[in-house]
Amino acid sequence: SVYRYRSRRHLGVERRRRRVLRWVPSQRMALAITAVVAAAGVAGVLMPWPPQRPTRPAPEIKAAREAANGRAAADFSGGSDRPAPSQQPEPPKPAAPEPLARDDGLFLLPSEIALLTLFAALLSLLAVQGAVRLWWWRQARLVLQRLPLQGDPQLHRIALQEIERHLVPLPDLHRISRALNGWQRLPSEELDGAATVEASLRQGGWLSPRYGQRRQRLSYLFLLDQESLSDQQTRHLRAWLERLREEGVLADWVCFQREPLYCHGPTGLGPLRSLAELAAQHPEAVAVVVADSERFFSPVDGALKPWLRELAAWPRHAVLTPRPSGRWGGLEAELADQLPVLPASPEGLLRLSQWLEGVPSPPLEPVGGGGGPEPALLQGSAAPWLDRSAPAAEVVRELLEQLRAFLGREGFFWLAACAVFPELHWTITAYLGQRLRNDDGEPLLTRCPLLRLARLPWLRHGFLP
Repeated sequence: SVYRYRSRRHLGVERRRRRVLRWVPSQRMALAITAVVAAAGVAGVLMPWPPQRPTRPAPEIKAAREAANGRAAADFSGGSDRPAPSQQPEPPKPAAPEPLARDDGLFLLPSEIALLTLFAALLSLLAVQGAVRLWWWRQARLVLQRLPLQGDPQLHRIALQEIERHLVPLPDLHRISRALNGWQRLPSEELDGAATVEASLRQGGWLSPRYGQRRQRLSYLFLLDQESLSDQQTRHLRAWLERLREEGVLADWVCFQREPLYCHGPTGLGPLRSLAELAAQHPEAVAVVVADSERFFSPVDGALKPWLRELAAWPRHAVLTPRPSGRWGGLEAELADQLPVLPASPEGLLRLSQWLEGVPSPPLEPVGGGGGPEPALLQGSAAPWLDRSAPAAEVVRELLEQLRAFLGREGFFWLAACAVFPELHWTITAYLGQRLRNDDGEPLLTRCPLLRLARLPWLRHGFLP
């Protein structure tokens, strides 16, 4: 089973664990130290040591000996004129010998010191290993308890720009940029002399001014549907647009939620701007709404929403839908009667340039985008699948089967790898797609379409319970 950590502390915990383990001796070094200490202990036990020197006698015995020596010296210094005592007093009997007393300090033999050193070294190694394991277990428990992080996650160390370059193949990128870097003719305020003279002559000499046209590059304004600030589908589309801008395409974009009546800035933040304000700021741009077809219809009566008429402020506007053309239905067909509907893919962007040039293009071929159909259980509201209360086990098994069919073996493995981390971040998703490999050694990012994975409700809301 996949352990789903739910906190932002996982990356910091892993980094701190590696830093601590770097200073912990390796297994070989620990075994070498243990062997050396054990050899020293055995040598201390088996090596013959010199006998212990006796300690000084007890104070009572020493005093008695000094008294006896003093009386003997006095008798010898008195000479022979001194009368001999009638009876020589018997010398006091020495007290019974007492055992030799040791010093007040603790005395240990070298063999005992060696054994204690061995035990201390073994206990130290066990204590260090136990402390490290206890620390790591505590950190892992904190991660599992979903405790919030005190700061932002350290995601800036991942080279995201290098990874995003693999999202769009270079041949497709060059073809799309050349197709979108077109030119358009717009009315000019400068008077066209030749056309004015010709028109005046046709009017019998009556002045009929005619104005010329100016040539200007095409510019685009993309309105991206954003489910949340962590919407990875929108982030994937933004990566596309950023690459096109690097190639010289005049592309701007804003984000909206559910309806583009009011839009935020390019990152989904910033002040709100209405469609009228956007039309005043980009009057000559091509407006492109990137959203699913359900956003254009009312969920109550199924009629087109009123905001669709406000797109008429731009003379040219179109729709790009992330759903592959092979899975289009009645909503896409009804919407196509109002404005052009194209898939959000390299083929769709090429067809957008053909439509702007007025070049007729053949009908779209049904492309399924790889994998099986979209999971039927995920259709409709995503709220049941974002709830922390798990559904029934039978429903979960059925959903897993549908996800395997929709994503394929490689895509499902990619989704399972994303579920390990505390939160669903676009940076981690793209990094895993670049680092994980299939059986042929190819990155999953090049084998499994990321847009298909990013369409799942968990990646659009940035939360996987």
